[in-house]
This record gives sequence, C-alpha cells and structure tokens, in this order.
Amino acid sequence: MIAIAVACVIAVLAVMVALLSRPNPHTKTIEVKVKGYSSSDVNVPSEYQQLYSDYDGGLAKLDSYLSSRLKGKKYPITFGAELLVANANRGADLLSPYAKQGVAAYLDRFQELGIQGVTVCVGYPLFTPGFKDYSRYVSFYRQVAQEVRKRGMKMDVEAFVLFANTPFSGIEADYAGLTFDQFKKEVLRMDQTIIDELSPDYLNICGEPDTEARLLGMPELDDSDRFAEFVKFVTDGLDKKNTLVGAGGSSWEPITFNQRLVQNPSLDFLSIHVYPLGTSIITNTIQTAELARQHGKRVVMDEMWLYKAGKGESATGIAANDKIYGRDVFSFWQPLDQRFLKAMVDLANLEQIEYVSPFWVNYFFSYIGYNEQIGNLPYSQLVETANKAAADNIRDGKFSLTGQYYRELIVGNQP
Repeated sequence: MIAIAVACVIAVLAVMVALLSRPNPHTKTIEVKVKGYSSSDVNVPSEYQQLYSDYDGGLAKLDSYLSSRLKGKKYPITFGAELLVANANRGADLLSPYAKQGVAAYLDRFQELGIQGVTVCVGYPLFTPGFKDYSRYVSFYRQVAQEVRKRGMKMDVEAFVLFANTPFSGIEADYAGLTFDQFKKEVLRMDQTIIDELSPDYLNICGEPDTEARLLGMPELDDSDRFAEFVKFVTDGLDKKNTLVGAGGSSWEPITFNQRLVQNPSLDFLSIHVYPLGTSIITNTIQTAELARQHGKRVVMDEMWLYKAGKGESATGIAANDKIYGRDVFSFWQPLDQRFLKAMVDLANLEQIEYVSPFWVNYFFSYIGYNEQIGNLPYSQLVETANKAAADNIRDGKFSLTGQYYRELIVGNQP
C-alpha cells in the first residue's frame, strides 16, 4: 500500500474519525440544483445558512450574466490543477521518500480526470542558494518536472513568496534587513534557476503583490509603480528560453497594477487569481483579460477557489485567514464549489483565458461531513482530517462529486 504524502497530513486520532459519522441536529435541508447533476438535498449547518444563501444567490447572478454573453462560445482552454503535494510551503516534507510517490499518485489521478496541466508553487526563499538543503529541493523539483512531462502535461510555476511564519507553512524565515533591491536580485536569480532547471511552460513571477508585501513586510510591492518596477527588473534580466513569463495584480486590488504591467514588453501574460466572489472581483477579472488582449498579452487564471467569507470577513486578510479556509473541508459546500468552477470556465471561455487552474484540489477527492465537534476543531486538525480522507481516495482512485464535475467541465469544453 502506497503512503501518500499530502500537505499537512500527520497521524490522525481515531476519535476524529469517529466524529465524522455523528449527525448534526442543527441543520436545515436546502434543495440545490447543479447543472449536469441530479438534484440533491444538502444539510447546511445553521451557522452557515446565511453565508450559503448569499453565495447561492451570487452564483446565480453570475451564471445569468455569463450565459447571456457567452451564448455557447468555446475557447481552447488548458485545464490545470494545483499540485498541492509539491507545494513549496511544505518545506522539509518534500524531502521525505514518500513525496515523490505522492506526486506520481496525484498526477495519475489528475490524468484520470482529464486534467492537462499542473500549477506548482516553487517559492522564495526555499528556492534560493542560501536556503538549507537548497540542492535537494532543486533535485526534487527536477523530478516533479520530469513526471509532469512524462504524462504530456503542461507546467505552470508560481515563483511566489512562501507563507513562512504562518499557519499555512512550517517554514520559518527572517526577512529583517532584506531590502527591495536585494529582493529583486534574489528573485531574478531564483526565476532563472527555475527556467534553467525545470523549463516550465509558464512562470508566474507574482500574482498577489499585496500578499507578498505583507509576508515580507515590504510595502514597495503593494505600490503599483514599484511592483511594475520589480517585475520589469526580473523580466528584463531573464533568459526566458521557451518559457512564457508573466505576473499579475490581485483581482481584489485596483486595476492600476495590471495597467502598469502591460506596458512591459518583456511580459508574456497577465495572471489572475480569483478567490472572493463579488462584483468588483469579476469586473477586475474581465478588465484584466481585456487589457491583456489590447496589449498583445496572454491571460492565465492559475489560482481560484470559492473563498467562503461572510460580509466584512474578507478585510481580515485574503489568503491569510485560517478560519475561513477551514470552512472548505465540509461536504455541504460541494454544489457551490461546482457552480463556482463552472462560472470560472464560462468566464475563461468568454474572455479567452488560456489556462485555468483551481487551487484546493484535495476536494476533487474528498470532503468531510460536518457536526458541531468537527466544526469546532482548529484549522490544523480540520485540514489533517480532510487530507487524510483525500489521501485514502487518491490511493483508491476515488473522486468526490466536485472532482467528477470538473472532469465533465473539461469534456464539455471540447470545441
């Protein structure tokens, strides 16, 4: 039996497994219809009913908006998925003997779903020469690239700042004294190494300048002019070979970031990340795609998932709120996750986005049931439980309804 090293998976207590089968008396039955699937009753816990209803309504409006403009048009999208098992935020876990087996197992299952490419986070500071075991990480990612190529899949590398010193990574880093100029030079060197060693199809220098600014304590990155300066310094210094190089401003920040980026002749594409669902996010996404086309740039959407924040919660920090991300694990969200995926594919068809890659793809394999005790677990234990269930299904070749739905979206998007 293959041991699969999924991010954050550690030994699971038997009591946690037992909790999964206990019913929750505080639920309400909501009829949810997902296009292409049979109707199903979804038990939504009382504390999430308003949030569920809000997103249900928002997705209905988005579907109506996109359908009225799309009118059956198809664009040749490459369907990707985040290779979470190879995410650099896992740090030393990537060097375990099981990590390579995990990568192979993930890729095999992705192929069964019809997925054509993978997004891999290979980030700063792990992929810089001064980081401990640097040469071993380079060797690991070389093997990842070989496994991807062996299956005829495309590879998108996100060379982002890792979530060091947060609940999302065991990596610790000290950025005290790191200047903006030093950072630019180190990123240029790192990105050239990625191109030389891994030869990715896409290299995304940065897709969330505000997130990286917070992680590093470097406000220059959250200024559109200084961010454009950083990207131009890197792209001008790279020998790109056959790799397309891009970057993007966060879809939740002003469009001015991307307006500065498209002036860079060395930039091949704009990247888009979609997490919060709202009018401004969709508007920014559409404007970014149109801006790219006007300036002869490609567009990729290499991160997206339904970010389940209530009103006012997004202000607590995009991509940095473990309470909100902990909600993803529960199976009652499946219909909304599927509708969100459909909306992103429709958006890609409408705006000619050539590569689409969902992020939390563990849920293509499994979710977990909800009850009050499970619902009150801390983030680390929730993720541990969900990832254990996903690992078992990856080993056994089983998929969640959301994973099956993504396969149907891929098949249905053939010209």
